[in-house]
Amino acid sequence: PGPLKYWNCIWDEKELGIERDFEIRGMEKRRLLRLRPDYKDEGGWFPTSRVEYMTIVAREVLRDGNAEIVGGFIRDWIIRGEVDIENGTPKDIDVRLWQNFDMKAFEKRCLSWGLKRDYSHGLFGFKTPTGEYFFIDYVFTDKGGGTNLTIDLDVNSFAVSADKGLHKRAYHQRPICKTYGNMKRKVAYLIENNPPDGMCEYMKKRVEKMEKRGW
Repeated sequence: PGPLKYWNCIWDEKELGIERDFEIRGMEKRRLLRLRPDYKDEGGWFPTSRVEYMTIVAREVLRDGNAEIVGGFIRDWIIRGEVDIENGTPKDIDVRLWQNFDMKAFEKRCLSWGLKRDYSHGLFGFKTPTGEYFFIDYVFTDKGGGTNLTIDLDVNSFAVSADKGLHKRAYHQRPICKTYGNMKRKVAYLIENNPPDGMCEYMKKRVEKMEKRGW
């Protein structure tokens, strides 16, 4: 759909030892393509559930091309299609913003969908018309910094941006199909298995958090 650069949904990774091309299909592909800023929803469609509103907000984040979505929203919703109310999955939308990102324009676009800003948790939060809450966990960063980012678990290494679609933001030597397979099987590989002393407690909490969610 639309005039943006084509979003790749097929990957040739023979240089990484994968003989056959890997393709995202079905509902996963549809959930991914709905993040495209120029995606046209069906006539008369309007979001009703929390995760549909999250999808709209994620799309609005990407609209001006100065951001990328990372982390659990891609892993849990785009790839797995998981809605776990007990564990709050998907919990939030993790975003890396470039310096030219227009926060006020982004917020205005989100409010036009009937969302309301929620400041009760001290985060950049929204409430849906039915009172369901979610927030944007964002950081302003250098766009060029995405190639050498450290990563804790392989299943957190995907990103989505307007110009690239789904891509690897880190752990580039691992084929997309294998990371995808781990996401589907709900198995995560610990990449930072020998972290610096100051990171050990943080990594322990990250692992415990994933285990509590059934990983």
